[in-house]
Amino acid sequence: MRKIRIVFLFFVIVFSVVSVSPAFAFVNPKPLKRTQNYSPDEKDPFPNFLSSGDIEDEIHFLVNRQRRKYRLKNLTLDRKISRMARYYSKKMAKDDFFDHYDPDGNSVVDRAKKFKIKNYLKIGENLFYGEGYRDPSSIAVRGWLESPSHRRNMLARDWSHTGIGVYITRDNRIYVTQVFLRK
Repeated sequence: MRKIRIVFLFFVIVFSVVSVSPAFAFVNPKPLKRTQNYSPDEKDPFPNFLSSGDIEDEIHFLVNRQRRKYRLKNLTLDRKISRMARYYSKKMAKDDFFDHYDPDGNSVVDRAKKFKIKNYLKIGENLFYGEGYRDPSSIAVRGWLESPSHRRNMLARDWSHTGIGVYITRDNRIYVTQVFLRK
């Protein structure tokens, strides 16, 4: 059984009118070798057909399924927020960092301004990074649920919209950004 190391960081930034609730997760299990044999019900850890869009859709589905278990409303997937989330996942991969603040010190609030996302009351962010596993969607959501701060973000009653952005590098590292909004 491979061991999975998960490190979580959570912090809350409160601005004058806007409440920001970011959190991120890091998963770095032992890398899998392509030569391993997998049973038919297991996914290849490096499937050529698995796109970032597939992972985004699956995360959205899994998060809403968890919310329904607690009688919470589904989050509406917003294309503009997803575009911002994709941009940030790609930026983290290309600039080789993993944090709620980019190297220039910009936060999710700054990115929302850059993408002209306005008229929201609250914004939050969960981040995930992982490599070498079969099912990144389930691992990201399960990791978030196992962390009290991520769980609070995911299951907050007042969120109404979400955007999910995934970026997969050539060496199969996966960066996920999920942004939550209350409009």
